[in-house]
Amino acid sequence: MKPSEINPYEPRMFFAYVTSTSRHIYALYIGDEEEQDAGKSLILVFDWDGNPVCRLRIDASVCFAIELIRKTIG
Repeated sequence: MKPSEINPYEPRMFFAYVTSTSRHIYALYIGDEEEQDAGKSLILVFDWDGNPVCRLRIDASVCFAIELIRKTIG
């Protein structure tokens, strides 16, 4: 699904963007109505065994990048 195909008035739950490092999988989750109403998105972080590592609440977004050198998400 492309960002242009997202209708904010039609609630759906899906992973909009997924990326990974050698240690973790990062998935941008769209669909939590409470988060969307607050203008926020969630990045769910998993280890490679599928275990949840953490849940990051960020400003509403459709994409992000992992900066390995500075150890940040942008």
